[in-house]
Amino acid sequence: MAEAPLLVLYRDEHIVVIDKPPNLLVHRSEIDRHETRFAIQILRDQIGQRVWPAHRLDRGTSGILLFGLSPEIGGQLGRQFEAGTIDKRYWAVVRGHPPAAGSIDHPLSRQRDDYEFQGESSSDEAQSALTRFRKLAEIELPVMVDR
Repeated sequence: MAEAPLLVLYRDEHIVVIDKPPNLLVHRSEIDRHETRFAIQILRDQIGQRVWPAHRLDRGTSGILLFGLSPEIGGQLGRQFEAGTIDKRYWAVVRGHPPAAGSIDHPLSRQRDDYEFQGESSSDEAQSALTRFRKLAEIELPVMVDR
């Protein structure tokens, strides 16, 4: 069975931009060692050339994903994401009643498990993660009453 193609939003001689669907890992990860589908491989097979992700989106997150078409471009873009010079925006549907605006300052740390990849080394130091948000809309869903 052929892999469903990814929606390519933009492509030139340096970059390719896709719409990553939810429940797809960007690349092989310790998050799910048994997964066999990855955006990087699907896109590579789809366009017939190697790609280098400039950033990641969580598995459950859908959205725009940027790849370089060379390791140099992928690296340059990745450094811009790390430096915060690229503006990222997320739209989310949440349950409850959040304030009109605010920020969440919650550093992310690696949560290792018994199935950690062998031989990989990475820092255990927490990474800064600051998210600023503002509410765009609010809606009350109807309550279903059993009769």
